[in-house]
Amino acid sequence: MTTIALRSLFMLGILLLSGCGLFAPIFGPVSQTTTSNVDQNKDEGYIRFSNIAGHHEIFLDGNAIGTGEAYRAGGQLGVTPGTHEIEIREAGLVRFKQKVFIGTGSTRTIDVR
Repeated sequence: MTTIALRSLFMLGILLLSGCGLFAPIFGPVSQTTTSNVDQNKDEGYIRFSNIAGHHEIFLDGNAIGTGEAYRAGGQLGVTPGTHEIEIREAGLVRFKQKVFIGTGSTRTIDVR
């Protein structure tokens, strides 16, 4: 095999392994999200939070939407379908930040760690 072919295989292996979370300790924590309850008849999607504290401040696309208290008992945040940036702040400091895609009629659970 040529050097170029070996380098290509090596890079492909790295890309495949990076998707499985093997490098999470190197690149920082991986927050898990799940999507469930897909209902294509809805005009919006939903975000549900797990492990969120009542005093956490929630921001959607840079806009404050409230505290975690409203979402601790399974409350859902209705959003337009598409990509959104969720930010959780605690005492003014960013504790969690993630971009998520919310499909029409789907519910995404974001685990705040």
